[in-house]
Amino acid sequence: MQAEALALWERLWNKVSFLDGATTDHAHDFERRLVMGKFAATIETVAGTSNPVEMSASVGWASSAAYQEYDFDETFRTPVSKHFLSLRERGWIDRETREVWSDDEVIDALLSLLGEWVRTDGRFSD
Repeated sequence: MQAEALALWERLWNKVSFLDGATTDHAHDFERRLVMGKFAATIETVAGTSNPVEMSASVGWASSAAYQEYDFDETFRTPVSKHFLSLRERGWIDRETREVWSDDEVIDALLSLLGEWVRTDGRFSD
């Protein structure tokens, strides 16, 4: 994982590592996941990118087994992703909206959304 995204990940993990049930894992060197039960916040970069680094930040299911626990007709959430490019002066630019995000804004958005998923057990509330 490139240094810009790794620094973001470390700040995210430092904010939540004390929470009961918070774990981390990754499928490959360019991904880090914060797992809370059935749900995960993921930071992933595109291998070989630098200046700018391409990164996605997402919240969704921690595994396909967790997803498969739900009936097909339930109103469950679908994963949410944002795609960013790193900025030279530190921070990130949303590839779709061109909005500039600080590390803290990316972290806060991930934690807020992950919290919604955990509180609602992955379902939309009425």
